[in-house]
Formats: sequence, C-alpha cells, structure tokens
Amino acid sequence: MRLLWMVWMLISASSKRFRPLTCGARMDEIPNDNGIAISRLQLDDLPALLQLSQSQGWSHTKRDWDNMLKTGKTFGHYQTGESKNGTSLISCAHFTEFGKDLASLGMVIVSQRFRNRGLATSLIRNVMDHNHKQHQSRPLGLIASTKAQPLYPRFGFDLTGEYILKLTRTGCSSTTPFEHDVDDQEVHVRPLGKPEDIQDIIRLDHESTGLDRGDVVRRLLESSEAVCVAEVRETETTMGWKPSIMGYGVAKRQGDLLNIGPLIAPDSKIASVLCRELIAGHNDGPIRMDVFESQREFVKTITSTTTTSSHGLDFLQADRQALMIKWPSYEENSSARKLPGHRQVMFCPASQAWL
Repeated sequence: MRLLWMVWMLISASSKRFRPLTCGARMDEIPNDNGIAISRLQLDDLPALLQLSQSQGWSHTKRDWDNMLKTGKTFGHYQTGESKNGTSLISCAHFTEFGKDLASLGMVIVSQRFRNRGLATSLIRNVMDHNHKQHQSRPLGLIASTKAQPLYPRFGFDLTGEYILKLTRTGCSSTTPFEHDVDDQEVHVRPLGKPEDIQDIIRLDHESTGLDRGDVVRRLLESSEAVCVAEVRETETTMGWKPSIMGYGVAKRQGDLLNIGPLIAPDSKIASVLCRELIAGHNDGPIRMDVFESQREFVKTITSTTTTSSHGLDFLQADRQALMIKWPSYEENSSARKLPGHRQVMFCPASQAWL
C-alpha cells in the first residue's frame, strides 16, 4: 500500500507541474493539436493587445491595433484561470487578406514568461490553416527579422530573395537643406490635401502592389502623421493640365518614434524627395524606415557610414529582414512563384504586418 501511495503522489505532482495552458470558455475559441485553445480577438481585446506588445518593447500604439483589428483577424491565447480583464493575454498573431493574390502574417508575439511552450507554433499553424480554408491557392507572406528567420522554414515558408533593411535615425545629424523640388519640372511633391487624393492613392497603390488593400491604405491615410504625394501633369484637357499622382508616402507616429511607410515612387529621386518631406519637422526625434534592399540607389542616398556625414539623411542599418512566402503546395516550379505588382516602384512596405 505504501508503494502505491508513493506512485500516486508522483503522478499527481507531475500532472500539476506539466499541466498545459488553457483558456476560459469562449464561443470563439479554436481548438488545436496541443490542447491550448486559441481565441479570435476583437476590439474589446485592444487594451490587452497594447499591453502585450508594449511589454515586449514593440512601439505599436492603440491606433495601430485599432487599424489592424478592423482590417484583419487577430488570434491569441489567454492565461489559465485568469478572467478576461485585459491583463491576461499572453500571445497574439495577426492575419490580413489582400484579395485572392496574397495574405500576410504578422505581429507574432509571445510573452517572455510563456515562451517555449508551443504558443507561437500553434498561432502560426492556425493562421496557415485559416488562409488555406479561405483560398487554397493564395500565398501567405511575412517579414521576418534576422533572429526569427530560422523559425519559419519548418512551416513551409521560403525566402524570396527580397530583403527589407530596418533603418533608423535617432536625431538630426545632417545640416543638408531639404530639397522640395524635383529636377523634372512636370513633377510636383506636395502634402495630401485635394478631395480626390485618397481615391487616387488607393488606385496607385493597387496598380503598384497588385494587391487589394484599399481598406488598409484608407485607414493609414486617416490616422497618419503626414502624407505626401508626387504628381505629374499627365493629360491636357479643355480646362488645362490634369495632374496625376505617381507616388506617395506615409509617416505614422508611434509615441516619440516616426515610422515611414508605405512609400511608392517611380524612381529613387522622387522617393528621396517624398522621404525628406515626410520627416521635415521631426529632426530631433527617432525615425524608423524599412526599405527594400533592392532599391540600392535610394538606400545609398538616405544612409551614411558615420553619424556625422553631411550627405544624405544619415539613416543607419539596424537589421536585415527577409520577405518570406508560403506558396501553395502545387506551385513546385520556382518560375511560377512570382509576387504580384511592380516591385521596382515599391520602396517601403506599409508595415511588417501588412507587407
């Protein structure tokens, strides 16, 4: 009897020690293979999402999460035994659909205390399953930091060969005056302001990226710190020249940080002017801009090897992120794996969550 009692005590102790995390009963819970329920998060989860991201050092604001919750789907885990009061969210991942051609995975966050328990794996697989059920032939993309890149190949994500440089600037280190004019007299860079600008920008974004992300762009424009457009006189009518928007850029404020993106332009010269306009007046605060590495001339213009350079905008490289895609399984031929849009006019992604 004593031996049986000791065995029972050992089993009881082990079950308490290794008991998996579970969530409180919710109608929108999604079961998964490791026994941890995933919740579909809603607008009332916004305070918990904000607290989670800020606790991990991410700069996203309440406005950022509001935009993401209204334009995509966010999933997460709540801690065992805790009431859903905005303090118990321990993980999240965000999913955005851009029509049938591409979807994105982003904002994969797990609280430090709950890592290495399979939470990120279950969230990633949940988003992958969700994307497959919606459109079996739709690629799923993400932007992975250098540290996170080794994680995704085991889920079937491949490197595309496209990299995004995370560039930062901590203050005003250049005395070079801002140039507001482009050599081409037909091109004019100005702030957003005309009634038709928003629709023209959404049209240009769709033509450039090949993606249906009008709702995302509209919310970015409405909640931005600054928006600039580059326009050209395109056609002559009976009332004179009709201007046409050929590029645009958005600056978003996240606390003291100014974050640039998206940025679309026909060439690096116009992209540089748009960039200068967007950061004008923010010379003393930190600035972040994620730039496609393939835009070498633009990168050369805005970066420097020292913090005392008198040329360019003195951004410094902080990370080299990778654009990774999980392609449909039937697309085994690499030549069929082509991203939509015109990549040569894309200088900055909208964000890590929105590509």
